[in-house]
This record gives sequence, structure tokens and C-alpha cells, in this order.
Amino acid sequence: MFPHHQLLSAAQSLTGRLMSAPLVSVISPFFNATRWLPGLINVTKVQAMVDFEHILVDDCSTGEGKPLAESLVRADARYKVLQTPQNGGPAAARNLGLEVAKGRYVAFLDADDPWLPSKLEQQVHLMRDYGYAFTYYDYRFISEDGSRLGKQAEAPDRLDVPTLHTRGGVGCLTVMIDRDKLPGFNFPAVSRTLVEDHFAWFTVLRTGVYGTGCLWTYHATASSTAAVLETSLGPQPLCG
Repeated sequence: MFPHHQLLSAAQSLTGRLMSAPLVSVISPFFNATRWLPGLINVTKVQAMVDFEHILVDDCSTGEGKPLAESLVRADARYKVLQTPQNGGPAAARNLGLEVAKGRYVAFLDADDPWLPSKLEQQVHLMRDYGYAFTYYDYRFISEDGSRLGKQAEAPDRLDVPTLHTRGGVGCLTVMIDRDKLPGFNFPAVSRTLVEDHFAWFTVLRTGVYGTGCLWTYHATASSTAAVLETSLGPQPLCG
């Protein structure tokens, strides 16, 4: 049996770690994305919520990805830069980030995807107020220079297994997961020819948890691969 003072010391140490843990962990895999790194880091630097950590995972870029990322975040302890042992694709890089993440809530931000400054604050408030485990929202494609808007990717009000199969998945950049409600969440190892986040949502939904769509303030990006549209609707639940 441990002496009382050792137990007290251990409890105090654990409490200190819990108190110092950020509320949100943002995970960003990147590969040969040096042109996007300054903007990626700025997306979280301008967030209204400051209680976050941003984990950047270099998936073995052939250029100077990790050194550049480290130089950009050196003065801010909220940022961590990791590197995968070998190039394994976005799912493996996100899982490495999840292994070290300390936040209760996790969000995913690829190198070319921005958010509005209110994204983390409003989505966390929504999840806390309604007890949601898994939320997401619509997004829209946009040209790299921001001059042309493409089709809006509309997310379902409620995401369950049948809906996932019939309508497809939701935008990874819009998702937030409550790890208190979904412990052990990660991205399954699948072929790179498959959509890895689709399988991640499936593993959540088959447990009986469903995803909740939000009527949201959408975001705009400079990327041609993922983008969203700005509105002024604010966070409101579409379903219970």
C-alpha cells in the first residue's frame, strides 16, 4: 500500500495535468505543403478560443516541411510538430496526432483548409450545450483565388449508418469529436484509394452514436480542394 503522502502527490500531479490540458486539439496532417503552412498556422492563431493545441503532423514530406513548421510555431507552446516514421497518408498522420492529443474535443484541419475565427468557440459551445458527441456542417468548394464558388456540399441533419451509405460522408474539416463520449476514436487503416474519413465516421456510427448537423457559420478557404461559404447564421442545432 502506498503511503498517504505519495498518493496525495500523485493525485496533485494528475490534477495539474488535467488542469493544464487544452480543451480542444486541432490535428493537421501535411505532406509537401510548405506553401500552405503559414496560412494553416494562422487559421488557429486567430481563433477566438485560445484554449487549444494545434498538432501538425508532417507525413514525411520530401521538402522542408517539418523544419519550416517548427520555425513558424517556435514561440507558441500551443503548437506541436510531429513527423510520421514513414509516409502513410492522412489517416496515419491524424492517428499519430490523436495519440498525443490532450484535448477533450478534437477537430481536423488540412493544410489548405481555413476556418472562420469563431469556429472552435461556437462548435464547442454547441456540443456542450446539447451534449453532442459528433458534429459537422456544410461546406462549399471555392477557387484558389477566392473568385469562384462551386457547389455547396450539404451535410445531412442527422448522420447514421444508412445515411452514410446513401448520402456519403461529411467534410473532415467540419467535424468535431467529443472524446469523453467517443474514447479511442481514430481513423481505421484502409487503402489510400479509399476515403479514410468515411470509414472513421462508420466506426463511430455503428456503435449507435449518430452525427448531428449544425446550421452554422460557414468558412471560406483559398484552396481549390476544400472550401466553405461564409454566412451569418450562427450555431443552431438542426436536430436533437
